[in-house]
Amino acid sequence: KENFKVLKSWVLSSSYRGEVNLVNKALSEKPLYIKTGGIDSWSPCILKKENEEKKENFIKVESFKLSEFFEENPDLYFDVIKMDCEGGEWSVLNKQSELDILMNKFKKIVIEIHLRDGESNLDYNFDFVEKFKKNGFEIKFMDVALAVDVTNKILNNERLSDRGNAKAHDWYNQVLFYAKKI
Repeated sequence: KENFKVLKSWVLSSSYRGEVNLVNKALSEKPLYIKTGGIDSWSPCILKKENEEKKENFIKVESFKLSEFFEENPDLYFDVIKMDCEGGEWSVLNKQSELDILMNKFKKIVIEIHLRDGESNLDYNFDFVEKFKKNGFEIKFMDVALAVDVTNKILNNERLSDRGNAKAHDWYNQVLFYAKKI
């Protein structure tokens, strides 16, 4: 809550105050929780069955889907969206109705994509890339840590000779996906 207050204060005091739309919710189709205390308390997660009885150690985060936001705001269009959904991005990228919203409502899209987060049920399906290309977007993937283009490595799940021959999807924890309408 404190971070959002700081961000809101900055936006309201800036020349961008009429141009920025802040939403203090998580983007997810499933309920999300933040663990209270400890080193991993900053990152939202899906509450796993083994933690159901420990709900008092978690705070529920209000969440929504892109489609819900645009049902309430159908006339809004944006220049850019930056998503960091801690694994929730896959529910947008692999669901056609949510993906259509991204491609129709935004000119530039930046998404932090998590490739290794311990969720074995995530569908790392990269079909969304071709959909962006067919809809007039140029795309690329960037290594978060080194800020280098890793598009081909990610799309082909290449073996990385400089990383012990690991496959790209196994080596990179997260990458940034960029899409720009051309």
